[in-house]
Amino acid sequence: MTDERIERAAGAVPLAEALAAAAAVALSILGLAGVRTAALLAIATIVVGGTFLLEAGAVGVRYERLVDDVARRGEQRIRATEVGGGLAADTIAGLTGVVLGVLSILNVVFWALPPIALLAFGGGLLLGCAGARRLESWRLQRATRGGTSGRGANLATDAITTIRLIVAIGAMALGIVALFRLAPAKPTLAGLIGVGCALLLTAASMGAPIVVGRRHAPA
Repeated sequence: MTDERIERAAGAVPLAEALAAAAAVALSILGLAGVRTAALLAIATIVVGGTFLLEAGAVGVRYERLVDDVARRGEQRIRATEVGGGLAADTIAGLTGVVLGVLSILNVVFWALPPIALLAFGGGLLLGCAGARRLESWRLQRATRGGTSGRGANLATDAITTIRLIVAIGAMALGIVALFRLAPAKPTLAGLIGVGCALLLTAASMGAPIVVGRRHAPA
C-alpha cells in the first residue's frame, strides 16, 4: 500500500467505524423503545459486527503506517505479535456478529443468536484492549516525543481502555442473562448500546493521535 493510500485509509476507516457505531447505538435505542424490536435487534447485531471488522481494519492500517514510518527512519522494528491478538479478536467478534445477525433475520433460532453475538462482542472488546492500547501508545510516543499533549492523550487512551474493559464485562454478563430469560431482547439491546458506545470512543481515540502528530510534525 502506498503512503498516500495509507494516509487516506488512516483517516477514513476510523470515521466509518464511528458512523457504524453511532448507527448501532441508535438502532439499539429504538429497539429498546419498542420500535420493531425483533428486526432492529438483528440489524443492530449485524452493524456492531461490521463495526468490529472496521476496527480491525483501522488497527491494521495504523500498524502498517507505523511500520512504514519506522522502516524509513531505520529504527527498531515493531513486532506484529504485540497487536496481532487484538486484531484477531476484533475480526472473530465481527464475523461472529455478522453471521449470527443474518441468521437472526432469517429466523434461525432467533432469540438465542443475538445474546451469543453479544458474548462474542464482549470477548472481542476484552481481548482487543491490549493490542489497540499498545499500538496507540507507540503512535502517541512517535507523534509527540513525550510532550505534554502526548501525556494527556495517553491518559485519555488509558481511560478509554478502562471503559472498554468495563463494557466488555457488562456485555458478557448481559449476554448470559439474556440467554436464560424468556424475553432476552432488552438485556441484549442494552448490551449492544454499551458495546456501540465503547467502539465509538475507540474510533475517536484512533483519530486523535493523527491530529496530535500533525501539530507536532517538523516544518
